[in-house]
Amino acid sequence: MVFLILAMLLWMAVHRQTAGHLRAEKACRLRLENSTGPRRAAATALSLLETGEPALAPGEWYRCRVLLADGAYVVTYTRTGTDPLTYSVHVRPRTSAFDDIWPVAPETFGS
Repeated sequence: MVFLILAMLLWMAVHRQTAGHLRAEKACRLRLENSTGPRRAAATALSLLETGEPALAPGEWYRCRVLLADGAYVVTYTRTGTDPLTYSVHVRPRTSAFDDIWPVAPETFGS
């Protein structure tokens, strides 16, 4: 009985430590996924909107490229309403050479 209890206590300690390592690895993986790819391009596109706004009438759009270390992405800003601060932002990976006609995203939208 004593050996059974000791074995259970040992298993519990190992399991707790292993679970902690798995949680830390999962958090690192999620942080890495969120810092690359389309999410990073979307974060760049949204931070560009904080510097100003593209001069668009309702229903018009502005398209540009965001260049990151892992590739290029095409960002489309569409003014969706009469409120000057209402935009729809769509991000997609660069898929063809045709996407190279869009200008590289400016540093700011401000004048």
